[in-house]
Amino acid sequence: TPDPFRARERWIDELIATRLPDRGRPRIALTDEFVLKGLFPFFATFLYRLGFDLTVQRQAGQALLKRGIEEANVPFCAPLQQYHGLISQLAESRPALLFLPMLRSLPRTAAEPRSVLCPVVQASPDLLRWDLGPEVPRLLSPVLDFGPGGVRSRELKESCRAICRELGLPTADEDWAPAYAAAAREQESFDRELLRLGQQALDFAQAQGLIPVVTLGRPYTLYNTVLNSNVPTILREQGVLPIPVDCYPIDEQVPVFTEVYWGYAQRSLRAAHQIRRTP
Repeated sequence: TPDPFRARERWIDELIATRLPDRGRPRIALTDEFVLKGLFPFFATFLYRLGFDLTVQRQAGQALLKRGIEEANVPFCAPLQQYHGLISQLAESRPALLFLPMLRSLPRTAAEPRSVLCPVVQASPDLLRWDLGPEVPRLLSPVLDFGPGGVRSRELKESCRAICRELGLPTADEDWAPAYAAAAREQESFDRELLRLGQQALDFAQAQGLIPVVTLGRPYTLYNTVLNSNVPTILREQGVLPIPVDCYPIDEQVPVFTEVYWGYAQRSLRAAHQIRRTP
């Protein structure tokens, strides 16, 4: 039986192991949890193609959530507390750089005018900078924006130029354009694979007479076994086939909710609109 949740995580593991191998270069530490969940292929590939090796930590569990709760000075939401614990652990490895981007928006699913992230997600680099103290490694914290066009948007290109500037690398287009192009291709391949996994699960459910259940939520919650309360496994145990919302293909004819400000909310609402009208 297809399992889009596990297949998606295997794709990321294979990206790290086969397409981003170590080369003995200066290291940048990062994680695909929280801020970069869903966008990790782009930024990992971009940093790697700029000439850095990567230290990647994934699949944060209960212990890191507990650590984040104990070390944080303010009780935030569970995803940020777990992120706090994970970044604390990454910082202990003393990498040359720690990648904590300030992601302000998401790629848009259609023609929505806004696709903004919550203030806590946006502010997480500064919150952690102050909370982790003076011993934290050098932070690479660019401001990242997506405009119409997603990973090909003018806004993201300027964000990538700012990353090069912060790293002290040349900022002329020809110097970093190959890294940017490779990163965009990797992200687009990943996004296509997610939709393929979702369609495969839907087709299997129809052929086998199973009920598909689309789980709505933010990717950093959906794919973390602590934060998702093990709901995907529980659903499978009940004999239905869970499909994460970012794997669910949405028809272009589904309306855009133009007054919705938040990017993740737009995705869930458009999915729910289509699900409601699907036998």
